[in-house]
Amino acid sequence: MRLNSLLTKALAIGIIVVIPARAPAITGVLPVDGDTLNYTHVLFQWDQLPGAVAYQLQIAIFDTTGGADPFASDPVVDIVDSTTLAIVTDSIGWAQEYTWRIRSINKSGGLGDWGEVNNFVVDSLPGTVPDYIITINDTSAYQPGLTMTNLTRDAVMLAVDMLGEPVFFVEWGTRNIHLSEILPNGNFLTTPVEITLDNEVLWEPPEDIHHGIISLPNGNFMALGREDTLGPIPAGPWSAQYDTAGMDSVIWRGDLLIEWDHAGNEIWRWSVFDHFSMIDYDSIDFTEAFGRRYFDWTHANALSYDPVEDAIYMSVRHMDRITKIDHATGNVIWNMGKAMPSGDTRVGNDLGFSHTHAIEYLGNGRMVLYDNGNRADPQISRGLEIVVTETALDTTAEIVWEYVLPESLYTQSQGDFDRLPNGNYLITAANPTNRDLTARIFEVAPDSSIVWSLRVGENGNRSMFASERFPGLYPLAFSMIQPALATGIATPTIFVPSGAASLEFKL
Repeated sequence: MRLNSLLTKALAIGIIVVIPARAPAITGVLPVDGDTLNYTHVLFQWDQLPGAVAYQLQIAIFDTTGGADPFASDPVVDIVDSTTLAIVTDSIGWAQEYTWRIRSINKSGGLGDWGEVNNFVVDSLPGTVPDYIITINDTSAYQPGLTMTNLTRDAVMLAVDMLGEPVFFVEWGTRNIHLSEILPNGNFLTTPVEITLDNEVLWEPPEDIHHGIISLPNGNFMALGREDTLGPIPAGPWSAQYDTAGMDSVIWRGDLLIEWDHAGNEIWRWSVFDHFSMIDYDSIDFTEAFGRRYFDWTHANALSYDPVEDAIYMSVRHMDRITKIDHATGNVIWNMGKAMPSGDTRVGNDLGFSHTHAIEYLGNGRMVLYDNGNRADPQISRGLEIVVTETALDTTAEIVWEYVLPESLYTQSQGDFDRLPNGNYLITAANPTNRDLTARIFEVAPDSSIVWSLRVGENGNRSMFASERFPGLYPLAFSMIQPALATGIATPTIFVPSGAASLEFKL
């Protein structure tokens, strides 16, 4: 019975058939012969064989001379698995060629013939990847998974395991990659593109974006763009410069929010020039406008989305504020942070924001962010968890958890702060000043004890934009074992006995 007939009969006899949406193919061999991989955690997948209850998988180092059977000595991997896939997270290293094969095992323990042999190469790590110094203070409290970060000036995105061993990389030459999100389908959403594990670009915005990009539940993407317009020159210490130059206006650079669908069609656009007052600005930033020939007014750097309220949270670095926006109407619901002349910032004036970064909305009024501390005295950086209470009469904000980094790790720009599933926090001191020359990542428990830390070695670039902890490289990996599978005909076939029957698919 072919598959479409099988589904018809299954429905007729009361079987509920569920086909996962956007799932990977059930059949297919991975890695395919000749693959070159940029990761050492490798998914092996093979086709189901009739009569098999398990499979033996062997992986060996390929003999490039062709003079010896690579499986004659002990393979690097020799395992038995009852599914049609295995994720190997050890034994495979960089800059090496491997060969692999499988054979079936029937219910009596009998072994089938070995299938065809497939070869693959694991690429070399880029020379710019540094050594990492890892400190583990409490293995049991570590949030399991890989830590993804980027080496900003080297245009390399990298995932490391708990011990600091690289397991995945993407290198894009001179083009910086800012990781924004690990997508549910296993792809990586970066500024500026969505890429697969194998570095295939699946989506790229139709215009320039910077810093933040997020995915939305409807499948669209939202990102930060820039917009310039001529604006006034407020009175200040800089006035004489502009008078001498005969200038009565200067370019103000602000931020756009733009939403696109996966085909690149613009769905929604929002501009700070329509919603912020130009009497609100940072006078220290304005002192740089004359030399730059533009004023970097808002410099937003991160976005987060609340699907319950259909609301967007935006970190506006140069205004020391977090803005909550109603996605449906574009209206500003509130501004949180430093009080400014317009009076538009009415929430959290006492929170001490100073060049905010990395806003992430957690739900139930909770959010986390990284506060760089550029205008603080002394200059210190903080990770903050904040609870916002909104009522019909008032909106209030309170810091409910805070981690203050030592002064030596003050981070002038970039940086990241995430809440992990186990309740710990992941903090990235992205580009410390000369007080400490190398970037750090900390996993910190709620009692502020350091569970795990990564320090870039002295051979490395000190600058990181952000980091993320995620479970692994294959969130959608699955196998489906089909009952009574037979071969020998044009298409895979399942034989169903006449009359009442039940079929069991093992997912």
